[in-house]
Amino acid sequence: MQLLRIILIIIIVYYLLKLAARYLLPVFLKYAIRKTQENIKQQNQAPERKTGEINVEYSPKKKPQVGDVGEYVDYEEIKD
Repeated sequence: MQLLRIILIIIIVYYLLKLAARYLLPVFLKYAIRKTQENIKQQNQAPERKTGEINVEYSPKKKPQVGDVGEYVDYEEIKD
């Protein structure tokens, strides 16, 4: 009797999860997609500027560090 009860509970839980996935999962996915779209729109919006305002964005170029390149190994060509 106990085994039958456990099997019945497992079947009921399975069908409840199946129904929840069918009806609730699309709602959660729509919400997640909408939030993602809002975040992307917010990131892509250019900042509002006043007429005649000049904005210069400058990032200095990084100089390569010569000392950290590695050890120089001299080689000789081998003639056949």
